[in-house]
Amino acid sequence: MSGKFRVVLKNEGGKMKKKILVIGDPIVGGATFCGMMGYELISESMPVSLFEFLRAANGHEAYDKLLETPQGELPDLVVVDYGPPGLSGLELLKFIRTQPTLEKLFVVMIANQPTSRLQISAKLLNCECFKPADIRLLCQLLMERWKS
Repeated sequence: MSGKFRVVLKNEGGKMKKKILVIGDPIVGGATFCGMMGYELISESMPVSLFEFLRAANGHEAYDKLLETPQGELPDLVVVDYGPPGLSGLELLKFIRTQPTLEKLFVVMIANQPTSRLQISAKLLNCECFKPADIRLLCQLLMERWKS
């Protein structure tokens, strides 16, 4: 596969899958963030078949992939860790918001100890900031946003 994301497939019910790009997929309490998120979505009655998790190892890889991806194939959500190796989550967010094709992308940031300053910076860039322990709140936000 090149730097582009895969084309979205329909599940058996005919609904479009939601693509979620997780950058770095940090380990939280012994489980990957994607694994925890999938578990929470299932426990909240959101069928996992409605989601496709995509991964990027770091901010640089994610940014390159996002720039190369056609508008209609961009992920529905980008989950970025505040402190991935290389490009920080906040730096990646600033780059995303400067690109006309990416500026409206739904991005959330995960930070172990989000300071008030980080939360304000993220808000100014139209981004929600969550602690890993707040994964249930994140999933509730997604359910509200993606109700069909």
